[in-house]
Amino acid sequence: MTAKNKADQAPAPMLPVVSSRVARPEGWLRRVLRRVPWGVVGPLFSIGLFAGALVVLANILHEVDPDDVVAAFTAAPASAIALSILCTALSYLALTGYDGLALRQIGAENVPYSTAAIGSFTSYAISYTLGLPLLTAGTVRYRVYGGAGLTAPQIAALTLVCTLTFWLGMGAVLAIGLMLVPDAVAHIDRLPLGVNVAIGVAIIAAIIAYVAYVSTRRRVVTIEGWSLPLPGGRVTLAQIALGVFDVCAGSAALYFLLPPVPIPFLTFTVIYVLAALLGVVSHAPGGIGVFEATMLIALPIPKDQLLGSILLFRVIYYFVPFALALATLGAYEVARRRHVVERLVEQASGVMKPLAPILVGGAVFLTGAALIVTGALPIGAGRRETLMGLAPLALVELAHLAASVIGVALLFLARGLIRRLAGAWKGASLLLGLAVALEILRGADLRLALVTLGVLAVVSISRPAFPRGARLFNRDVSPIWLALAGAVLVIAGWVGLFAFRTVDYQPGLWLRFGYDEDMPRFLRGMAAAVAAALVLGAFAFGRRERATATLAAGGERAAVEAIVAGTPRPEARLALLPDRIILANEARDAAMMVALRGASSIALGDPIGASDRAQEVLWAFRERADRARLWPVIVSASREMRALYLDAGLTLTHIGDDARLDLAGLGAEPFEGAGAVSAWGDEQALSLDLVPARHVGPLMPELEAVSDAWLADGDRREAYFTRGRFSAAWLEANDCAVLRRAGEIAGFAVVLRGGQDLEWSVDILRYRPALGLRALDFMLLRLLRLAAARGVRRFDLGLTPSPDLAADNLGPTWRRVTPKLFGFGDHLRDFDALRAFAARFSPVFEPCYLACTAGFALPHILLDVTALIEDGPMDPHLVVPGRG
Repeated sequence: MTAKNKADQAPAPMLPVVSSRVARPEGWLRRVLRRVPWGVVGPLFSIGLFAGALVVLANILHEVDPDDVVAAFTAAPASAIALSILCTALSYLALTGYDGLALRQIGAENVPYSTAAIGSFTSYAISYTLGLPLLTAGTVRYRVYGGAGLTAPQIAALTLVCTLTFWLGMGAVLAIGLMLVPDAVAHIDRLPLGVNVAIGVAIIAAIIAYVAYVSTRRRVVTIEGWSLPLPGGRVTLAQIALGVFDVCAGSAALYFLLPPVPIPFLTFTVIYVLAALLGVVSHAPGGIGVFEATMLIALPIPKDQLLGSILLFRVIYYFVPFALALATLGAYEVARRRHVVERLVEQASGVMKPLAPILVGGAVFLTGAALIVTGALPIGAGRRETLMGLAPLALVELAHLAASVIGVALLFLARGLIRRLAGAWKGASLLLGLAVALEILRGADLRLALVTLGVLAVVSISRPAFPRGARLFNRDVSPIWLALAGAVLVIAGWVGLFAFRTVDYQPGLWLRFGYDEDMPRFLRGMAAAVAAALVLGAFAFGRRERATATLAAGGERAAVEAIVAGTPRPEARLALLPDRIILANEARDAAMMVALRGASSIALGDPIGASDRAQEVLWAFRERADRARLWPVIVSASREMRALYLDAGLTLTHIGDDARLDLAGLGAEPFEGAGAVSAWGDEQALSLDLVPARHVGPLMPELEAVSDAWLADGDRREAYFTRGRFSAAWLEANDCAVLRRAGEIAGFAVVLRGGQDLEWSVDILRYRPALGLRALDFMLLRLLRLAAARGVRRFDLGLTPSPDLAADNLGPTWRRVTPKLFGFGDHLRDFDALRAFAARFSPVFEPCYLACTAGFALPHILLDVTALIEDGPMDPHLVVPGRG
């Protein structure tokens, strides 16, 4: 096989790279870049670019009549609209090819194309319309593909390959345009033609060099701790072709809508690419404002006609696909209620259900924005006449103010919908119903009322997607959401000022009323909207942090003990350890065990306590981590709560299997060789007794001597977080199985007993090194028989490596965690031996996961988990937010 053919083979998923405890010296450039506050610089640059675009638009459109823009919008012939729709469909079809190529590249050919198509279409339709692609498209991809069984490394690799396809296509089209039609770009960058040609040659040379680079042999790059095999030469050429096709189709969707002017398609496409790139950099939804300003500057087309064509393009390319995503969700809900169980519907339901909050929240946000922005526009003559015969002036004025306030409220409720709050669903349903009536009363706007009615229908049938019973204003409002709401208000204000630019402002306008007094209504509506935004924002911030409580292990230990006592899982007793935060709900009947390390807020296992409160505690855990700019991480998340983790936007990475043994069918020999182990114990004069917690204290000196001897053998260390540490307080809080040899204590095991004594597990298990590993078998054998005799139903042997982990595919980072994370890992440190040890008992293996929100940050999360287990948690007051 040639090197080229090897390079074209589909590589394995992206894996974390080894990180040594001693960091490599950083170069001066990297040190400088790390000191730059990108979290501030990036948003400021985007806001500056967006604001500059608005200023440019205001100057360009100063003489444009809005009626001419509306006329151009409605004047497009049906044939042009049909061609634009066809090109839009081809563009989105190419986008599904992005994900298809990426799935093949990461070795996930088992994911069906229908899932890839839904994931691609919904992620791009949402991110194109709402902006913030990392927040919107990234969340959608993780939910769709996480539900399809892909791991976090695979999803991160898929995202990177799709991004690479996008930029290769953009770069190829831009390079060709710079070389062939450099004068088209000169209107924008103001550079000499020779310089533009040179830039095009440099870009195409870089692309050719990259293709040659990946064609010679297998190439691997490292990004933020990830090792990613790059696509080979043939796959890269396919990426370029697919990217170019997507760009040309998107460009043609707008080109066919333009008035008949002599502009070559290549020239127009280059300008389209530049405008799209500037829009991407601005991070504005769909590049709005920046895209329009660039096109208006570069194209020699009458401004009113060009702006009308761009507005129609936005409807076809952005809003229609978004509406289709909502329609897909609605069709699924209707089909589910009619008990349609065809294969396609079942598959769509698994994908669309986690997306419902995002789609519905996005639709409600856009409806609120439409209420605010349309309130800044004058009413047409025909609608004004209808309005005069429909409602008295006082009702029109009140409806205009109420619609502006409701629009702002919908912006805030959209965030609650994304977080699955039932209160947000109720509020949105009520306000959307009111909005339908207000849109008719304030401006006889039947079209907007029908659209709002459609959104209300989608919200109404999506009720099961919003199960959270938390109070709406117990949730904080994120700065990003406040920025989005502020951007809507700024756009509405700019639209109003532009629409009424010919009206001289006078203070008396605020008190003028009349059916034809559009500008005074705009001023009063904007003032009401801004006031509503300030009040709702202040109210939300004033009531945050009230949905949950942090229970101290000392002062509120009784509350913690009550939660633990009601949980059948024995590992819930680890909540009584002093080295973790106990995050509980308001009712103090459900909680999570949390510790802080590095840039991560790490929880151990599923929420404990009342099962019907698990979702609320889980969301509270995630939201607290988000507020502190920490990664929310759950170690040893169970399969039973898989749906709740996915609903919370967490991605699951399989880290092993929990081995549980059913004691009802326990035979005389629970494992092969049990008889020989019993005989060996008799020869050694060994016995095992279960000492109640209240009687452990007097044995503490002998138990400590055994523990010290066990730790000294093989240079073992105590672990943190995933299990208890040897201390008098911990041993005296639990029953202890004591191993005696001829009457002398030779070993012990801390026995964790779940609520109602339904399940037992072992925490610390130690013995005299001279006894060897057979002591481990003997102690477990006697414990199993003792538990079965007492009517215990199950025995948890702890987390064990799964077969793929036994193949060592998680890299050296997890090799460091292995002895402390997996059950009995400090006795048997080999993956294969650990799995074989548990398999002898023929237990039921249940998958366990690492749940987190991160993609490329997963290697850093693994190191945080490793540091937590090896060195313990950090003081919560000393944690410095470090999430990117």
